Amino acid sequence: MRFSKQDYQIMRKEVVMKKVLLRVVIFVMFILFPGFVYSVIPASERAALIALYNNTNGAGWNNNTNWLGAPGSENTWYGITVQNILGTDHVTEIYLDYNNLSGSIPTELGNL
Repeated sequence: MRFSKQDYQIMRKEVVMKKVLLRVVIFVMFILFPGFVYSVIPASERAALIALYNNTNGAGWNNNTNWLGAPGSENTWYGITVQNILGTDHVTEIYLDYNNLSGSIPTELGNL
């Protein structure tokens, strides 16, 4: 079967439109369902971070961006680094220097 140049151009436009639509759908999924792009750290590590926030007046920090977000969003919390270690995500760094923390460091941090 032979296609005319016009048929080929129409098919090419359809392929391009499908690719654009796929990219839009993926982008919307990341926006509407951020849990698909984030991995979940162990519950004990999340609890330790929340205890840190609560014990050191997290609401009064200079920067508390994204803190206390949904499970799986911990890698977006200001000052927190999450890395995959042997197939499981873990908190690997807490960097909150000069962030106006006040209070005591919770014992739960030992769970990190």
